[in-house]
Amino acid sequence: MLFSCSSGATARYLEDVVRAISMPSGMLLQFRYATKYIHPNLVENCTQLVGKDVVLAYLDQSDERRESGKPPKVIPCRLARVNNIEMIGTTVILYYELRSFVFPKTTRIDEVSRVETISYDDYQESLLRQAVSSRPLPLDWKSEDVPKRAKGYWVCEVDAPNLAFVEITEKPGVWKKWEQLVSELGGGADFKRNRLSVFYHVLSVVNLRSKEACRIIAEKCEISKPGEYDVRIYIYAIKEEVPSAYKLDQGIAAQSKDKATF
Repeated sequence: MLFSCSSGATARYLEDVVRAISMPSGMLLQFRYATKYIHPNLVENCTQLVGKDVVLAYLDQSDERRESGKPPKVIPCRLARVNNIEMIGTTVILYYELRSFVFPKTTRIDEVSRVETISYDDYQESLLRQAVSSRPLPLDWKSEDVPKRAKGYWVCEVDAPNLAFVEITEKPGVWKKWEQLVSELGGGADFKRNRLSVFYHVLSVVNLRSKEACRIIAEKCEISKPGEYDVRIYIYAIKEEVPSAYKLDQGIAAQSKDKATF
């Protein structure tokens, strides 16, 4: 399975992780890498990746994790498909078309609620148990770096069992798992440092009269009929001290008399 990781090295990288779990299926997301972070076998055959499925994941290589003696942690977030690839010098730009959610199958029973929950720690252990040759993901620290950084490839092929790919619907079970995912992300040092504690997902854009959902084409949502539309967004906060108001900063721009996209 192809994996593509984004870390907390910069605020923008963290925002890419948030976008990956927030945008509806069909939207395009762009990840950019220096070639040294991509497995050499993939760099040599980049064009062959177009059309392949890929797991977008968050890589926790925070100082807090390193200083506590723990290895870098990989948290799978979203299934996507490679839509296009551009190579410019030593930079590779990957365009991903977002698809279903992805959750580890590893679970535990919560000691307090007695409810079965996803265990991201157990999933991490399943990755670490693989032979080094079959887990090129950055799951160890470089010994020569001060401060130490993760050793491995941010984009690579991984033998990755124990993953469930879940279609995005409004069934409660899907969103309970999504809430566990954002709680895992938001509880990490990178997200806390950048004060990212409120997460969201764009559920749909629906014509209020016809009740028809708008189509997602490439990176835009197409509005083909005049009228009023309902933009449905699920907002989930992992702590109590959150803003009392939220702003949708994506505007609507008319392209013709009877069609608009946003």
